Amino acid sequence: MLEKKVINTGGKSRTWLSIIEPTEEQIQQYTVQFDLPKDIFTLHPFTEEVSRAETLSSNELGNCVSLVLVSYQVEKDVSNSVEGALLPISFLFSDELIITVSSGNFERLKIQRMFEECEGEVAPFIISYLLYTYHNYLVALNKQKRMIDEVNDVSKNSTEKENLILLRDIEKNLVYLEHTLDDQKQTTDHLLENEQIINQISKDVLNDVRISCRRVEKLVHLYRGLVDSTSGMVSALMDNTLNHLMKYLDSAALIISIPTLIFSLWGINTGGLLWKDSILGSLGVVLLAVIVTVIGVILLRRKDYMG
Repeated sequence: MLEKKVINTGGKSRTWLSIIEPTEEQIQQYTVQFDLPKDIFTLHPFTEEVSRAETLSSNELGNCVSLVLVSYQVEKDVSNSVEGALLPISFLFSDELIITVSSGNFERLKIQRMFEECEGEVAPFIISYLLYTYHNYLVALNKQKRMIDEVNDVSKNSTEKENLILLRDIEKNLVYLEHTLDDQKQTTDHLLENEQIINQISKDVLNDVRISCRRVEKLVHLYRGLVDSTSGMVSALMDNTLNHLMKYLDSAALIISIPTLIFSLWGINTGGLLWKDSILGSLGVVLLAVIVTVIGVILLRRKDYMG
């Protein structure tokens, strides 16, 4: 899908091409048409994509600036996994043309509003989009924090399978977010050191970007630590539960063995056993087994082997 729009930039106009989910044939066409590398129009899965900012030279467009970012789309995160919400987006800026390549139509209106607010100027748009991206990452991390709190609350009284699956999902989400943010931080630092951006953007706004970057970076590492701590707590609770269960089973086996031993002794075919010839002999053996078993239970309880 291709959409073309003209954006006015303070007396000068730029053409904006919004390319959405290009086919292999379209990618080849754009590569030849604009004399640009194929990677500009090819969006790999976010796990394979690398965030970058670079200057390119084209015989058709002249000097261009290419920017590739991985954006977290709040609207796409409809489950406990961020995998479907992390989507790369590619920008290309030249004197007369702006190209965006994305994997869905969800970003087009937001980008259009940003271009209009920034009057098509490249530096203000890049900074605005970075702030927007880090805000979305903050939303994603806050969601992971709520999920961690849920796991902590449930784990106090239960180690159900669903709770363990949720913990696994959180850990996977934070791995994705951590590596994506670490990769994107290098691009952000590179942009914030660019002289053209420094000259056009106020220090306060640039500082906002730096703080946003540091905030999400701190949170993702903090939440990874919380997940590790929670995983350790859940493992300890499971081990403790298993230990209690084994203690009860061992105690139960010991208690059961007492009457079993007594009944076995009185069931052997030898003489000299008490109450062998008595009518109440069976009752006496049962009472003896009950008394000895009760004594065994009391002793085990005093030793805290049965809770």
